[in-house]
Amino acid sequence: MPIVSIIVPVYKVEKYLPRCLDSILAQTFVDFECILVDDDSPDNCPAICDEYVSRDNRIVVIHRDNKGVAVARDTGLKKAKGEFICFVDSDDWIEPRALELLHKKQQETNADIVLGSIKNIFLWKTDTYINPEIPTDMLPIVYFLLYGFKGPVAKLFKKSLFQNYVIPDTHVGEDLIVNAQVFSIVQPGKLQKIDEIVYVYDRRTDGVINNTIKSMKNYDSYLEDPNIKSRLWVKQYFDAPEQNELVKIACLYLVYEAIIQYMRFCCRNIKKNETALFYKEYHKKLLNNKCLKNIPIRDRIIVPIFYFSMPLGKAYIKILDFLYCVKRLLRNKNR
Repeated sequence: MPIVSIIVPVYKVEKYLPRCLDSILAQTFVDFECILVDDDSPDNCPAICDEYVSRDNRIVVIHRDNKGVAVARDTGLKKAKGEFICFVDSDDWIEPRALELLHKKQQETNADIVLGSIKNIFLWKTDTYINPEIPTDMLPIVYFLLYGFKGPVAKLFKKSLFQNYVIPDTHVGEDLIVNAQVFSIVQPGKLQKIDEIVYVYDRRTDGVINNTIKSMKNYDSYLEDPNIKSRLWVKQYFDAPEQNELVKIACLYLVYEAIIQYMRFCCRNIKKNETALFYKEYHKKLLNNKCLKNIPIRDRIIVPIFYFSMPLGKAYIKILDFLYCVKRLLRNKNR
């Protein structure tokens, strides 16, 4: 039986899939299986999957009807034989020692989840995300909601954490919803991290996130924005009266982040009653809390500016967008 099961959802990534699979086969930790879930990809991905299955017996493929990435990952989980689970997106890749480093930390600490660091590659820059220190007494779910990378990648999970969870019916934010459920059952001390880069997140590709960002301006209401909807789902999930107050604050902060994005991308369509709601229900409740200090000042003032003057808010967004374009041009010029 393999120690680690790597689950890779596959859909319309024929340009990038070989790079991803080659990085998995290059791992220094060799006791793994790699489960490719072909989500009825209409390109050459099914053939590429079959080719790699014939190349290495640690790779298996499941061809299934198109149901979305959340169901694809769940399909892989049901097939997985390993004690530990690692997710990889098919347009990204992992560093050669990724599994070795994650598994070593798990063995040293008996962690339920081990977090690795991420290299983000954009068209105009490359940066690194290193997880902040984890206070030993902090609930993992609070850490995840406030500081953690919300996706399922760059992590090693105990498979037992996925015994009971709800598969969300959404095409954006499904990983946040699943991870929130998983992190909520982990105890303090059972969440560990390493500072080494284990995962390379290629944001240059035409993946789900990039396509979502391109279409964000089309939302006429914040309730249509799937990013906000997924975060409201998490907030409602933790809204029980007996729930830890810090968890509730973390959920407010989570939704507030999505609201800021919505106001930036959908400012043409935003309504006055929405800004009043955002200001009273989220901004004022978080204003005196340390959580809000994690949001840059340029974003922290978006909600109050819109609340006090819609035209001023829209002008402020145009200024932010202009400065962002200038910054990107300067970076490209210096490359």
